[in-house]
Amino acid sequence: MHLPAEICAQITGEIRQWNDRFAEEKALGNLSVVARYWRAEALRALWSKVVIDDADTGKAEPRGTIRMVGLIVEKGLAPNIDDLTIDLNMESYLEEIRYRNRAFPLQNKIIHILYTAVNVRRLMIKNSKLGGLRILPHLFLCRFPLLRKLKLHLCLPEEEQDDYGEIKYRHLIEEPDGYLPFFVNHPQVTELTFHVFSGEKVVYDIIQLPWLRSKQSTTDILPNLTKFIGVPEAAKFLRAGESLREMILWVNPQAIGDYDYDWFLRDLGHLDKPFPNVRRLGFKSSSGPFFSEEVLEAIGSCFPNVEHLDGLDIDQYFVDDLLEPDYVFKPYLCKLKELRYYAIERAPVHTSFRRVKRAMEKFPELFPSIESAVRSSKPMKLPVGQRRSPHKASRIHLRFK
Repeated sequence: MHLPAEICAQITGEIRQWNDRFAEEKALGNLSVVARYWRAEALRALWSKVVIDDADTGKAEPRGTIRMVGLIVEKGLAPNIDDLTIDLNMESYLEEIRYRNRAFPLQNKIIHILYTAVNVRRLMIKNSKLGGLRILPHLFLCRFPLLRKLKLHLCLPEEEQDDYGEIKYRHLIEEPDGYLPFFVNHPQVTELTFHVFSGEKVVYDIIQLPWLRSKQSTTDILPNLTKFIGVPEAAKFLRAGESLREMILWVNPQAIGDYDYDWFLRDLGHLDKPFPNVRRLGFKSSSGPFFSEEVLEAIGSCFPNVEHLDGLDIDQYFVDDLLEPDYVFKPYLCKLKELRYYAIERAPVHTSFRRVKRAMEKFPELFPSIESAVRSSKPMKLPVGQRRSPHKASRIHLRFK
């Protein structure tokens, strides 16, 4: 049975949506040898999504991924790539001697792919540890005319920490050259994730970026952005235009145990302008944050028209205030429809589940347009041998309209 090319393309496209890279590649590789009419579409789908990292070691030398990189360069397959992920740490991996070309090492091959993958629509550049910084300047010189989704998860070297400043926990990270011109050269990008990690401490602690605080707001950078994920400082160079509808902000980046209102309000203060068109707002943090009247006022000044809010828990003291008989309610976030909080807790934040629920039942008096509120938490899984947390999972789901 000979299937039309359109049907073959649809089937191979569905395989690429399995969210299991190795299963996808195996299935498409097998499909490419089933019949001649399958081969073109199977190979097109196979090379449309490329991940260059150390997850695939291969059963024989050279490593599976290194072998793939060489094949892309040798066959000129980079223009076929639609979705590209590169782990910058791959530049330090060694090819087997019999396959190594001293005049064209692995690092140069990866750079060559970056320069020639001109049809990329989704690009993720990451490094999980220090390294790969020789490739990064080349990335910032590239042009991707079709690029729509960009993720930068960068681990940068850390300088000596300031022990005398007011804010002691923030790391001093050298600013990478060329990242702002790279954003300017890609005005068509609609989704941006921009994270920077410390290279000396815990790798997965997102750090704040002091060098972004001195940046001036501009209307020339990413004018078509619809979604942004990053620290509040990075939002300074974003255009608060009509297209920007969703923001997810990382706060409390160093997991400060006593991260309180002052810290949170200070972080929100890095937003030097309101974002009136943002409808969906989220906060990510390893500890907190909690909302109170002051926090709600600050969020309302930055995001006056937010309709969906994620990642903020109600403060224990605010629970007590809301349950006071003489508490005077004041409206906040007048367009808010949905409030959600999901957490994995080492210890319970609230002492009384029932009091939290009673306080949440008063949300319509705080948020005039609210339709639903969710607070869900479960205990953290501890390593074997450690005493298990005595608290249990809890879930409050309220609908008001």
